[in-house]
Amino acid sequence: MQEGRRHKEIEERKRQEELKERRRQEEIERRNEEIQERRKRKVKEYEERKRKDKMDFELQKIRLEAEFLKQQEGYFGTDLVILSRGQMTRTTPDLASLLCMLPHYTNLGSLTHGVGFRELPDTHRIFSGMGFRAWNIPAPIPRP
Repeated sequence: MQEGRRHKEIEERKRQEELKERRRQEEIERRNEEIQERRKRKVKEYEERKRKDKMDFELQKIRLEAEFLKQQEGYFGTDLVILSRGQMTRTTPDLASLLCMLPHYTNLGSLTHGVGFRELPDTHRIFSGMGFRAWNIPAPIPRP
């Protein structure tokens, strides 16, 4: 009878140890899941921060570009019209002073200028130069 009792005690100990082992394994799995969840949250936070930083950078670029264009607006938007002996010359203020210094400036004919920009794929504007061309004033239409 004692052997039967001993056998039952051994069986009970085995069950208790198996139960402890199962609980320990469940605890390990639960902790691993928590760790995985934390990692996912960290990755998500990192990606969100990275996206926000990129948006902030793009916004900063737009602000700087707008400020730059605003500063240039006054310079490139200024034209000067010079009327001389029936001829009209359109130029920037810098070029007007140069034209007035030339001895035969009235023989130059009519000049106009154009300022051009090139648009690149990254939406940056690049000054592509200034050009001059002859321009004839259209003859006035006689009125009766």
